Amino acid sequence: MPELPEVETIKKGLAKSLKHKQVKDVFVYTDKMVKVGAGKISNIKKGSKKLTKDFVNGLKNKKVLKVERRAKYLIITLSNNYFLVIHLRMSGQLIYRRKKQLHQPILLSVAKNATKEKLPSKHTHVQISFKDGSQLFYNDTRQFGHLRLVNQKELIEVFKTSNLGPEPLTLSFAEFKKISQINKNKRAKDFLLNQTVISGIGNIYADESLFLSKINPTRKISSLIEQQLKTLHTNIKKVLNKAILAGGSSIETFLTTNGSSGKYTEKHLVYGKVGKPCPVCKTKLVSKKIGSRTSTYCKHCQK
Repeated sequence: MPELPEVETIKKGLAKSLKHKQVKDVFVYTDKMVKVGAGKISNIKKGSKKLTKDFVNGLKNKKVLKVERRAKYLIITLSNNYFLVIHLRMSGQLIYRRKKQLHQPILLSVAKNATKEKLPSKHTHVQISFKDGSQLFYNDTRQFGHLRLVNQKELIEVFKTSNLGPEPLTLSFAEFKKISQINKNKRAKDFLLNQTVISGIGNIYADESLFLSKINPTRKISSLIEQQLKTLHTNIKKVLNKAILAGGSSIETFLTTNGSSGKYTEKHLVYGKVGKPCPVCKTKLVSKKIGSRTSTYCKHCQK
């Protein structure tokens, strides 16, 4: 979490709220969460006051021109030909608050025991204020995400080294068939989760797509006939598009930019429902660890 639908939901929210806004100031509370320039970023990050100063100076007084998405990355184009690239990883949040909302507490989790907090909270690592008084807060409980400031050349380098696969929403069946042949020895779940094969799909939407396609997540891609590949290709797009329309899935900490929860969680057929009856045949859903992720599926429906 978040996956493609959640990041697309945030992209749309930011594009609506931030376009043409000018940055007034930037507050970085955790140095390791920001970076300037290209280069690999590991989960064990180290920050520095100099990098933080460069990051802040690169953003101050710049206008937001547009907001885009590539895979699970957000790309904010700035007026100085620089780009703010954000990866939310496991628990990153981007919450936008208008000036009149700043003193209003907000729920930052969908957990039943969550209580409202004022922003910045203890998990706010970066705060961007705009000249109209509105603010953008980057929160991250696990601190795996990051914000990176790059120029045009460095932006190209970031995505070149990331080696991301094609976008699933614009992937033709001919292209999908070709990459399935290249990765024929992969299990279906591993195939969908590998970001160098297809970008943006995570555990939730892999499980949902495979269930709708009646494909067992442990099956090798080479064992699927063309019609099964067509069905899977269609269902991937169907699931992702429906999730985007519903504002994504709120698991633990995912929220839209205005602090609301995604409604696709209510439409999950199998994800997170191990032990519950299959929505089609009523057989008890099972789970299995495939690679490093837990898959939930129906042994009866998914062959």
